[in-house]
Amino acid sequence: MLPALQDAAWKFLRRLPDATQMRGEDYFERGTVRRVREIPGENGFQGEVRGAETYLTEVIFDPSEGAWYGLCSCPVEEDCKHAYALMRTVLSDAKKSAPAATKAAPKAKKAPANGFSSRLAAGLGRELMATETAFVTRLETLFVQARTKGSLQRSDLGALGLAGDGDGWERLDLWPTLPENVHDFWLHLVSYVREQGGVVPDFMLPLSDPGPLAERLEKWRRGRTVDRWKKLLSNLQRPRGPRRRIWATCGCVLKMTVRWWNGGGREGKNSSP
Repeated sequence: MLPALQDAAWKFLRRLPDATQMRGEDYFERGTVRRVREIPGENGFQGEVRGAETYLTEVIFDPSEGAWYGLCSCPVEEDCKHAYALMRTVLSDAKKSAPAATKAAPKAKKAPANGFSSRLAAGLGRELMATETAFVTRLETLFVQARTKGSLQRSDLGALGLAGDGDGWERLDLWPTLPENVHDFWLHLVSYVREQGGVVPDFMLPLSDPGPLAERLEKWRRGRTVDRWKKLLSNLQRPRGPRRRIWATCGCVLKMTVRWWNGGGREGKNSSP
């Protein structure tokens, strides 16, 4: 797809109602679009989108209007969530197949402004969609909440769709010190979500590389575990009588485990009890 047509495609997506964008983004993220192909003789694409049923959907560029429109076999018939999902898939495929030189070429952007949203838009090389802006707004709200309360519960992450399984009232240990800004806050969440086997939204990937933070958090978590075991050792009461040998054996095993963790999970030179 030519760059001019891509710009018009993004305008097409942004002009759809917010509810249509949200539902269409969900369809796109879940990979419901199949068999995408160009329409012969036209600037357009056709595909099958699975919803309640499988619908035949088309997005076509009208050169006289300089705009895209969507047609679908669903009850809505035009500019629906299926058309949104198809267009997002077409744009995603175009980005993947673009030559490396084209990807690296500088793009004309608005003068950069401070703020997480502006950095994200710069990383994506485009303006944020309504659903993406809503996500960032919820993230910023959660950051303020965390700064106020000092911590988060698992249920708090539900606002971002990142809660996962477990007790919703569970207090999460996400950082050794409170993050100073939204980006740092987001990187701590990314580290936690990935540690739990979860994934972050694709559009957030440009700002989702924890870098050195991941190693610092791993050392911090390992240190906390070692401290808990040391506390357990210090609280053990030396028994008398027949159970003394059992106590000594348990204490020895715990000490060896602490040494193993202090070595980063590797047995050190002085690992013998």
